[in-house]
Amino acid sequence: MRISVLPVHLLIGTLFLILASCASSDGNISYDGQELAVPDTTELVQVGDLRINNLDELEVTVFGVKDLSGLYQVDSSGNVDLPLIGPIQAKGFTSFEIAEIIEARYEQNHLQSADVTVKLKQINVNQVTVEGSVNKPGLYPIQGKTTLVQAVALSGGLSENANAKRVVIFRQINNQRHAAGFNLKDIRNGKAKDPEIYGNDIIVVDGGNARSAYLDAVRSMPLLTALFLAL
Repeated sequence: MRISVLPVHLLIGTLFLILASCASSDGNISYDGQELAVPDTTELVQVGDLRINNLDELEVTVFGVKDLSGLYQVDSSGNVDLPLIGPIQAKGFTSFEIAEIIEARYEQNHLQSADVTVKLKQINVNQVTVEGSVNKPGLYPIQGKTTLVQAVALSGGLSENANAKRVVIFRQINNQRHAAGFNLKDIRNGKAKDPEIYGNDIIVVDGGNARSAYLDAVRSMPLLTALFLAL
């Protein structure tokens, strides 16, 4: 069986056409600064005990060893970098669980008997994902009112091959994934409104680096996934 593969730029263009036909709440998506409704929630859902997430701040106390105690932030990969033992995966664990892990790591090579407590000092529930053709794609915390232009700036701005006229925001509204397109160039020139960004939004900028970001985004939209697999 012969399988044909579309060039990346055609694939991205096709995905944008798919978005144009079915991604938004009214069945049509354009890049003229349309409005997206407020999301269902901007807070990360926690089940059971409160679990550590990316960008949370932890207060680690190693009793009797002041130099090892302090405030440490979980990075965007879910790791916390501690003195002597380096990065440890913290995301997904409770404070009690990560304290036990830290104790075990210190006792392996550095302390005969470690006594560690961990407290969640700051929980970052408002986070936005910026992907595609930006300089530093990833997960970023937002505080207070944040706009699309500001969110893109958090990711280091647009990369050289970015298409500023084609930026999509994915958002969960009424238990469904919605999408709206925006022309960042028009927004910067004052020709279009700069939309507000909420926690858990996903922003994807078109361009040469957008392929994998679009694949991740459309997987949660069944019709888009089916059409993509048919390409």
